[in-house]
Amino acid sequence: MNLRIGPSDIAIISSEEADSYVEWVASREEWGDPHFYYAVTLGDTILVRDSQKFDTRTIGEEMIHSSSRRAAGGTSSNVR
Repeated sequence: MNLRIGPSDIAIISSEEADSYVEWVASREEWGDPHFYYAVTLGDTILVRDSQKFDTRTIGEEMIHSSSRRAAGGTSSNVR
């Protein structure tokens, strides 16, 4: 699934490559179980695990991160 939404033109990508990248980021972090990493935001691009692509909480949280980064410079959190 590739989707662009809103006036901010945020891209939401869910694919095998997105899954692989989220898994790689999760393996690099020390926040706990990597299986609880559902998405990664890179600027205006949100990479989402295929299993979470219709989860409004995950997408909404990542959209907040994207907006916050644009406005203030950065946020980070582990969505569970």
